[in-house]
Amino acid sequence: MGSFLCYLLASGNNVLSSEYPAVKQISLGPSTGMKNLGKDGIDEEQDYNAMKSLWEIGVISYKRTYEKYKSVVEDYNIDLIFCDLLINEACVDVANTLKKPVIVLVLALQIVDPKPYKFDPILGCNISLENESIWERFRCNFIQVFRYVYSLSDFTNQLNEMRKQMNVDLGQLTLGGFKASLVLIDTFFGFELPQTLPPYIQEIGPILSEEYPPLTPELSDFINGHERVLYVSFGTLYSTTTDNNSKLLQSFIEAINKKIIDGVVWALVETPKDYFYPTLKLSDGTQVQTSQILNNEHPHIHIAEFVPQFAILNHGGAGSAHESLYTGTPMLVLPFAGDQMGNAQKLVSAGVASSLKLNHFGC
Repeated sequence: MGSFLCYLLASGNNVLSSEYPAVKQISLGPSTGMKNLGKDGIDEEQDYNAMKSLWEIGVISYKRTYEKYKSVVEDYNIDLIFCDLLINEACVDVANTLKKPVIVLVLALQIVDPKPYKFDPILGCNISLENESIWERFRCNFIQVFRYVYSLSDFTNQLNEMRKQMNVDLGQLTLGGFKASLVLIDTFFGFELPQTLPPYIQEIGPILSEEYPPLTPELSDFINGHERVLYVSFGTLYSTTTDNNSKLLQSFIEAINKKIIDGVVWALVETPKDYFYPTLKLSDGTQVQTSQILNNEHPHIHIAEFVPQFAILNHGGAGSAHESLYTGTPMLVLPFAGDQMGNAQKLVSAGVASSLKLNHFGC
Protein backbone atom coordinates (compact mmCIF):
# COMPACT_ATOMS: atom_id res chain seq x y z
CA MET A 1 0.00 0.00 0.00
CA GLY A 2 1.40 3.40 -1.00
CA SER A 3 2.03 6.41 1.21
CA PHE A 4 -0.26 9.42 1.26
CA LEU A 5 0.49 12.93 2.51
CA CYS A 6 -2.02 15.63 3.49
CA TYR A 7 -1.14 19.24 4.28
CA LEU A 8 -3.68 21.43 6.09
CA LEU A 9 -3.30 25.20 5.79
CA ALA A 10 -5.27 28.43 5.78
CA SER A 11 -6.96 29.39 2.54
CA GLY A 12 -4.80 31.40 0.16
CA ASN A 13 -1.53 29.74 1.25
CA ASN A 14 -0.90 27.56 -1.80
CA VAL A 15 2.81 27.26 -1.11
CA LEU A 16 3.08 23.60 -2.10
CA SER A 17 0.63 23.43 -5.00
CA SER A 18 3.15 23.73 -7.84
CA GLU A 19 6.33 22.35 -6.26
CA TYR A 20 4.74 19.26 -4.69
CA PRO A 21 1.64 18.32 -6.73
CA ALA A 22 1.47 14.90 -5.05
CA VAL A 23 0.76 16.50 -1.66
CA LYS A 24 -2.96 16.91 -1.06
CA GLN A 25 -3.65 20.39 0.30
CA ILE A 26 -6.75 20.88 2.42
CA SER A 27 -7.99 24.33 3.37
CA LEU A 28 -8.71 25.16 7.01
CA GLY A 29 -10.68 28.22 5.96
CA PRO A 30 -9.73 31.87 6.45
CA SER A 31 -6.55 32.81 8.27
CA THR A 32 -6.84 33.33 12.04
CA GLY A 33 -5.98 37.02 11.83
CA MET A 34 -2.49 36.89 13.36
CA LYS A 35 -1.27 39.35 10.73
CA ASN A 36 -3.35 42.06 12.40
CA LEU A 37 -1.59 41.81 15.78
CA GLY A 38 0.89 44.61 15.21
CA LYS A 39 -0.97 46.77 12.71
CA ASP A 40 -1.25 49.83 14.97
CA GLY A 41 2.49 50.30 15.41
CA ILE A 42 4.42 49.18 18.50
CA ASP A 43 6.53 51.53 20.61
CA GLU A 44 7.76 49.08 23.27
CA GLU A 45 8.47 45.38 23.62
CA GLN A 46 5.30 43.34 24.13
CA ASP A 47 5.25 41.15 27.26
CA TYR A 48 2.84 38.29 27.96
CA ASN A 49 0.01 40.69 28.85
CA ALA A 50 0.17 42.31 25.43
CA MET A 51 0.16 38.86 23.80
CA LYS A 52 -3.27 37.90 25.16
CA SER A 53 -4.84 38.61 21.79
CA LEU A 54 -2.70 35.79 20.40
CA TRP A 55 -4.09 33.29 22.91
CA GLU A 56 -7.59 34.61 22.24
CA ILE A 57 -7.19 33.77 18.56
CA GLY A 58 -6.34 30.19 19.50
CA VAL A 59 -9.40 29.86 21.73
CA ILE A 60 -11.80 31.40 19.20
CA SER A 61 -10.60 29.17 16.37
CA TYR A 62 -10.27 25.98 18.45
CA LYS A 63 -13.66 24.31 17.82
CA ARG A 64 -13.66 24.91 14.05
CA THR A 65 -10.05 23.81 13.71
CA TYR A 66 -10.50 20.72 15.89
CA GLU A 67 -13.50 19.54 13.87
CA LYS A 68 -11.62 20.05 10.60
CA TYR A 69 -8.53 18.18 11.82
CA LYS A 70 -10.61 15.31 13.18
CA SER A 71 -12.59 15.02 9.97
CA VAL A 72 -9.45 14.85 7.83
CA VAL A 73 -7.73 12.29 10.07
CA GLU A 74 -10.79 10.03 10.02
CA ASP A 75 -11.70 10.49 6.34
CA TYR A 76 -8.18 9.80 5.07
CA ASN A 77 -7.22 7.28 7.77
CA ILE A 78 -4.13 9.25 8.77
CA ASP A 79 -1.46 7.22 10.60
CA LEU A 80 0.98 9.95 11.70
CA ILE A 81 0.33 13.62 12.49
CA PHE A 82 2.79 16.54 12.39
CA CYS A 83 1.76 19.63 14.40
CA ASP A 84 3.18 23.13 14.52
CA LEU A 85 2.56 24.01 18.17
CA LEU A 86 2.00 27.76 17.80
CA ILE A 87 -1.67 28.49 18.68
CA ASN A 88 -2.52 24.99 17.50
CA GLU A 89 -3.66 22.99 20.53
CA ALA A 90 -6.42 21.41 18.42
CA CYS A 91 -3.88 19.52 16.31
CA VAL A 92 -2.27 17.73 19.27
CA ASP A 93 -5.66 17.19 20.92
CA VAL A 94 -7.01 15.41 17.84
CA ALA A 95 -3.94 13.18 17.67
CA ASN A 96 -4.21 12.21 21.34
CA THR A 97 -7.99 11.72 21.22
CA LEU A 98 -7.75 9.44 18.17
CA LYS A 99 -4.65 7.75 19.62
CA LYS A 100 -2.43 8.67 16.70
CA PRO A 101 1.32 9.24 17.06
CA VAL A 102 2.08 12.94 16.86
CA ILE A 103 5.31 14.79 16.03
CA VAL A 104 5.44 18.37 17.26
CA LEU A 105 7.56 21.08 15.65
CA VAL A 106 8.58 24.12 17.74
CA LEU A 107 11.19 26.88 17.53
CA ALA A 108 12.38 27.03 21.16
CA LEU A 109 13.22 24.55 23.90
CA GLN A 110 11.67 26.69 26.64
CA ILE A 111 8.19 25.91 25.27
CA VAL A 112 8.51 22.14 25.57
CA ASP A 113 11.18 21.53 28.24
CA PRO A 114 11.44 24.50 30.63
CA LYS A 115 14.31 24.59 33.11
CA PRO A 116 14.48 26.61 36.35
CA TYR A 117 17.82 28.17 35.36
CA LYS A 118 16.54 29.40 31.98
CA PHE A 119 13.74 31.83 31.27
CA ASP A 120 12.08 34.02 28.66
CA PRO A 121 12.15 37.83 28.49
CA ILE A 122 8.46 37.83 27.54
CA LEU A 123 7.89 37.07 31.25
CA GLY A 124 10.19 39.85 32.38
CA CYS A 125 13.33 37.80 33.07
CA ASN A 126 16.64 37.17 31.29
CA ILE A 127 17.27 34.03 29.24
CA SER A 128 19.75 32.77 31.84
CA LEU A 129 19.36 32.96 35.62
CA GLU A 130 22.84 31.56 36.25
CA ASN A 131 24.26 34.82 37.57
CA GLU A 132 21.05 36.24 39.04
CA SER A 133 20.34 36.68 42.74
CA ILE A 134 18.26 34.24 44.77
CA TRP A 135 15.47 36.81 44.85
CA GLU A 136 15.50 37.19 41.06
CA ARG A 137 15.38 33.42 40.60
CA PHE A 138 12.46 33.22 43.01
CA ARG A 139 10.67 36.10 41.26
CA CYS A 140 11.05 34.50 37.85
CA ASN A 141 10.26 30.89 38.74
CA PHE A 142 7.34 31.59 41.07
CA ILE A 143 5.94 35.13 40.99
CA GLN A 144 6.21 35.68 37.23
CA VAL A 145 4.99 32.18 36.42
CA PHE A 146 1.98 32.67 38.71
CA ARG A 147 1.20 36.03 37.07
CA TYR A 148 1.45 34.47 33.64
CA VAL A 149 -0.80 31.53 34.47
CA TYR A 150 -3.32 33.80 36.20
CA SER A 151 -3.41 36.21 33.25
CA LEU A 152 -4.37 33.34 30.96
CA SER A 153 -6.83 31.67 33.34
CA ASP A 154 -9.91 32.92 31.48
CA PHE A 155 -8.58 31.61 28.17
CA THR A 156 -7.56 28.33 29.81
CA ASN A 157 -11.06 27.84 31.20
CA GLN A 158 -12.69 28.70 27.87
CA LEU A 159 -10.38 26.32 26.03
CA ASN A 160 -11.01 23.48 28.46
CA GLU A 161 -14.77 23.98 28.17
CA MET A 162 -14.45 23.58 24.41
CA ARG A 163 -12.30 20.51 24.94
CA LYS A 164 -15.01 18.97 27.08
CA GLN A 165 -17.50 19.58 24.28
CA MET A 166 -15.13 17.80 21.88
CA ASN A 167 -14.66 14.91 24.37
CA VAL A 168 -10.96 15.68 24.78
CA ASP A 169 -9.28 14.18 27.85
CA LEU A 170 -8.26 17.04 30.15
CA GLY A 171 -6.03 14.85 32.31
CA GLN A 172 -2.71 16.21 31.07
CA LEU A 173 -3.80 19.26 29.08
CA THR A 174 -3.68 22.98 29.76
CA LEU A 175 -3.27 26.01 27.53
CA GLY A 176 0.06 25.37 25.85
CA GLY A 177 0.32 21.86 27.33
CA PHE A 178 0.52 18.73 25.18
CA LYS A 179 1.61 15.10 24.93
CA ALA A 180 3.70 14.13 21.90
CA SER A 181 5.55 11.09 20.60
CA LEU A 182 8.44 13.18 19.30
CA VAL A 183 9.34 16.88 19.56
CA LEU A 184 11.54 18.49 16.91
CA ILE A 185 13.25 21.80 17.71
CA ASP A 186 13.79 23.90 14.59
CA THR A 187 16.91 25.78 15.65
CA PHE A 188 20.67 25.99 15.14
CA PHE A 189 22.65 23.70 17.43
CA GLY A 190 24.24 26.04 19.96
CA PHE A 191 21.64 28.78 19.54
CA GLU A 192 19.82 27.63 22.69
CA LEU A 193 21.54 27.79 26.07
CA PRO A 194 22.86 24.35 27.12
CA GLN A 195 20.51 21.95 28.90
CA THR A 196 19.85 18.24 29.18
CA LEU A 197 17.13 16.84 26.92
CA PRO A 198 14.90 13.76 27.19
CA PRO A 199 15.24 11.33 24.25
CA TYR A 200 11.95 12.32 22.62
CA ILE A 201 13.12 15.95 22.12
CA GLN A 202 15.60 16.49 19.29
CA GLU A 203 17.22 19.60 17.81
CA ILE A 204 17.04 19.24 14.03
CA GLY A 205 17.21 22.68 12.51
CA PRO A 206 17.27 25.04 11.13
CA ILE A 207 14.77 24.17 8.42
CA LEU A 208 15.69 26.52 5.58
CA SER A 209 14.62 26.64 1.98
CA GLU A 210 17.17 25.36 -0.53
CA GLU A 211 16.10 28.06 -2.97
CA TYR A 212 14.84 31.62 -2.59
CA PRO A 213 12.94 33.77 -5.09
CA PRO A 214 15.35 35.64 -7.37
CA LEU A 215 15.93 39.34 -6.92
CA THR A 216 14.02 41.65 -9.20
CA PRO A 217 16.20 43.27 -11.89
CA GLU A 218 15.75 46.65 -10.18
CA LEU A 219 16.87 45.32 -6.79
CA SER A 220 19.71 43.32 -8.32
CA ASP A 221 21.04 46.43 -10.06
CA PHE A 222 20.81 48.38 -6.80
CA ILE A 223 22.78 45.79 -4.83
CA ASN A 224 25.40 45.34 -7.55
CA GLY A 225 25.89 49.11 -7.59
CA HIS A 226 26.69 49.33 -3.87
CA GLU A 227 29.38 47.71 -1.73
CA ARG A 228 28.18 48.17 1.88
CA VAL A 229 24.43 47.52 1.88
CA LEU A 230 22.37 47.42 5.07
CA TYR A 231 19.41 45.04 4.79
CA VAL A 232 16.40 45.86 6.97
CA SER A 233 13.32 43.74 7.67
CA PHE A 234 11.04 43.42 10.70
CA GLY A 235 9.06 40.35 9.68
CA THR A 236 5.46 39.78 8.68
CA LEU A 237 3.55 40.47 11.90
CA TYR A 238 4.63 43.73 13.51
CA SER A 239 5.47 47.31 12.66
CA THR A 240 6.65 50.10 14.93
CA THR A 241 5.41 53.67 15.27
CA THR A 242 5.71 56.62 12.89
CA ASP A 243 8.21 58.22 15.27
CA ASN A 244 10.44 55.14 15.41
CA ASN A 245 10.24 54.49 11.66
CA SER A 246 11.26 58.08 10.98
CA LYS A 247 14.17 57.88 13.43
CA LEU A 248 15.38 54.71 11.75
CA LEU A 249 15.15 56.26 8.30
CA GLN A 250 16.98 59.37 9.50
CA SER A 251 19.72 57.17 11.00
CA PHE A 252 20.15 55.37 7.69
CA ILE A 253 20.52 58.66 5.81
CA GLU A 254 23.04 59.94 8.37
CA ALA A 255 25.04 56.68 8.08
CA ILE A 256 25.08 57.01 4.29
CA ASN A 257 26.18 60.66 4.47
CA LYS A 258 29.02 59.70 6.82
CA LYS A 259 30.00 56.86 4.44
CA ILE A 260 29.53 54.20 7.12
CA ILE A 261 27.33 52.36 4.61
CA ASP A 262 26.60 53.20 1.00
CA GLY A 263 23.18 51.62 0.55
CA VAL A 264 20.02 50.51 2.38
CA VAL A 265 17.43 47.95 1.29
CA TRP A 266 14.36 48.15 3.54
CA ALA A 267 11.59 45.57 3.14
CA LEU A 268 8.64 47.38 4.70
CA VAL A 269 6.35 44.27 4.56
CA GLU A 270 3.83 45.30 7.27
CA THR A 271 4.92 48.94 7.61
CA PRO A 272 2.57 51.32 5.73
CA LYS A 273 4.30 54.13 3.86
CA ASP A 274 2.26 56.69 5.80
CA TYR A 275 3.99 55.51 9.01
CA PHE A 276 6.74 58.09 8.35
CA TYR A 277 6.88 61.83 8.97
CA PRO A 278 6.64 63.85 5.72
CA THR A 279 9.93 65.61 6.48
CA LEU A 280 13.07 64.54 8.34
CA LYS A 281 15.54 67.01 9.83
CA LEU A 282 19.11 65.73 9.79
CA SER A 283 21.78 66.58 12.37
CA ASP A 284 23.30 69.23 10.07
CA GLY A 285 19.94 70.97 9.71
CA THR A 286 19.18 69.61 6.24
CA GLN A 287 15.54 68.68 5.63
CA VAL A 288 14.69 65.58 3.61
CA GLN A 289 11.31 64.72 2.09
CA THR A 290 10.42 61.11 2.92
CA SER A 291 8.05 60.76 -0.03
CA GLN A 292 10.98 60.79 -2.43
CA ILE A 293 12.73 58.05 -0.47
CA LEU A 294 9.61 55.88 -0.16
CA ASN A 295 9.06 56.20 -3.91
CA ASN A 296 12.61 54.96 -4.53
CA GLU A 297 13.91 58.29 -5.80
CA HIS A 298 16.91 58.21 -3.44
CA PRO A 299 20.06 56.83 -5.11
CA HIS A 300 21.22 54.92 -2.03
CA ILE A 301 17.96 53.68 -0.44
CA HIS A 302 15.70 51.03 -1.95
CA ILE A 303 12.23 50.44 -0.47
CA ALA A 304 10.41 47.19 -1.22
CA GLU A 305 7.38 45.28 0.07
CA PHE A 306 9.45 42.11 0.26
CA VAL A 307 13.14 41.37 -0.16
CA PRO A 308 14.27 37.75 -0.63
CA GLN A 309 17.56 38.45 1.12
CA PHE A 310 19.11 38.09 4.56
CA ALA A 311 18.63 41.06 6.88
CA ILE A 312 21.31 42.57 9.07
CA LEU A 313 18.83 44.80 10.95
CA ASN A 314 15.92 42.56 11.83
CA HIS A 315 13.31 41.89 14.50
CA GLY A 316 14.89 38.77 15.96
CA GLY A 317 12.33 36.37 14.54
CA ALA A 318 13.53 32.79 14.29
CA GLY A 319 13.50 32.76 10.48
CA SER A 320 15.54 35.95 10.15
CA ALA A 321 17.97 34.83 12.85
CA HIS A 322 18.48 31.42 11.24
CA GLU A 323 19.06 32.89 7.78
CA SER A 324 21.59 35.40 9.09
CA LEU A 325 23.40 32.74 11.12
CA TYR A 326 23.51 30.46 8.07
CA THR A 327 25.16 33.15 5.94
CA GLY A 328 27.42 34.36 8.76
CA THR A 329 25.94 37.85 8.64
CA PRO A 330 26.32 39.99 11.82
CA MET A 331 22.99 41.30 13.08
CA LEU A 332 21.52 44.33 14.77
CA VAL A 333 18.28 43.15 16.36
CA LEU A 334 15.23 45.26 17.22
CA PRO A 335 12.74 42.88 18.89
CA PHE A 336 9.01 43.56 19.07
CA ALA A 337 7.22 40.65 20.78
CA GLY A 338 6.95 36.91 21.35
CA ASP A 339 10.19 34.96 21.10
CA GLN A 340 12.04 37.90 19.57
CA MET A 341 13.34 39.35 22.87
CA GLY A 342 14.71 35.96 23.89
CA ASN A 343 16.25 35.41 20.47
CA ALA A 344 17.92 38.82 20.68
CA GLN A 345 19.52 37.93 24.03
CA LYS A 346 20.68 34.55 22.69
CA LEU A 347 22.25 36.15 19.62
CA VAL A 348 24.00 38.79 21.73
CA SER A 349 25.29 36.17 24.19
CA ALA A 350 26.65 34.14 21.25
CA GLY A 351 28.57 37.20 20.06
CA VAL A 352 26.89 37.42 16.65
CA ALA A 353 24.60 40.40 17.22
CA SER A 354 23.93 43.63 19.05
CA SER A 355 20.43 44.68 20.04
CA LEU A 356 18.27 47.78 20.30
CA LYS A 357 15.13 48.51 22.31
CA LEU A 358 12.05 50.19 20.88
CA ASN A 359 11.68 52.54 23.84
CA HIS A 360 15.37 53.57 23.88
CA PHE A 361 15.53 55.32 20.53
CA GLY A 362 15.86 58.78 22.07
CA CYS A 363 15.70 61.96 19.99
